[in-house]
Amino acid sequence: MVPDVVAYTVATVPGLIIIPNALTPSAQCYLAAASLEQWSREPNVSNLHAHWDVPDHGIWNAAQAQPDQIIPLKTDFPPSAPSSRSQPIKDGSLSVAAGYEASPSPSSVDLTALSCSELMDRMRWSSLGMQYNWSRQEYYTDRVAPIPPLLVALTRAIVGATAHLTHYTADQWRPQGGIINFYGPHDALMAHQDRSEVNMTAPLVSLSLGQDAVFLMGSQTREDTPTAFRVRSGDIILFGGPARLNFHGVPRIMARESVPEHAPRQIKRAFAAQGRQISKQIEQGTDLHMLPFTQPGTIASCFSACSQSMQKYLQSHRININVRQFQ
Repeated sequence: MVPDVVAYTVATVPGLIIIPNALTPSAQCYLAAASLEQWSREPNVSNLHAHWDVPDHGIWNAAQAQPDQIIPLKTDFPPSAPSSRSQPIKDGSLSVAAGYEASPSPSSVDLTALSCSELMDRMRWSSLGMQYNWSRQEYYTDRVAPIPPLLVALTRAIVGATAHLTHYTADQWRPQGGIINFYGPHDALMAHQDRSEVNMTAPLVSLSLGQDAVFLMGSQTREDTPTAFRVRSGDIILFGGPARLNFHGVPRIMARESVPEHAPRQIKRAFAAQGRQISKQIEQGTDLHMLPFTQPGTIASCFSACSQSMQKYLQSHRININVRQFQ
């Protein structure tokens, strides 16, 4: 019998739902491979596309075939202002722009052609569905790639199974955009709010793959002390309702099972108390054993099920797939 997968809510962070160890090892490998091989190439745009002439088949695939191949800088950068047909839409914190590309940052003058393997080390994110300029925090309404059917089905199942906690049903859920974050051993994601969507009722669905990370969830102000969680490969996180506009971030990737000696004192205290804290904060659970891809696994077994190149990458990197509804 497959053990049940349980969703936890946290008393001190209303709207946050954590589903530990929910994805099978084979599902984790499949999602990691798809993120690198398929979902980070055209028509989806990554952080590399603004400056380098990334091959159509994607930088991961190019690096596997010819790691020393040199990728040149783009010779013609797109305009830095909207075209005449562009009609930015603003609604409070929302800013949506159609009809123009991201312009290179001033630092682009210092960039140079790099090998495929060097560029792979620089890949930080790739958009999904409705393309997004993460520097400008704007959606491009005229650039919409299909959301992978697998992610549509998986996130709909997750939203449906947790509907009694989020009060948002699978029938309401329409995944329209998202981002895949690629974290190296020393990468971090600063505290931020996700405010660019029109629909602030639908939850965000986050899938963790690869190395562990410290995940901080705060409130809607930077003044409050955030709660620290350790997220592992196979974990699923949703936040909606009161937590939808909470500040959150990833200050550290954890490449080992133990907390490093040089970790900040507050991180050590958070990990030391996490077991006691979670046991006190759990309000209720829900049976998720019918979700696709759900069966407890370990990060070690996940690595062993992957190809050698994927094993090497996941042993030092974290992939986070975040799917959201725009309107």
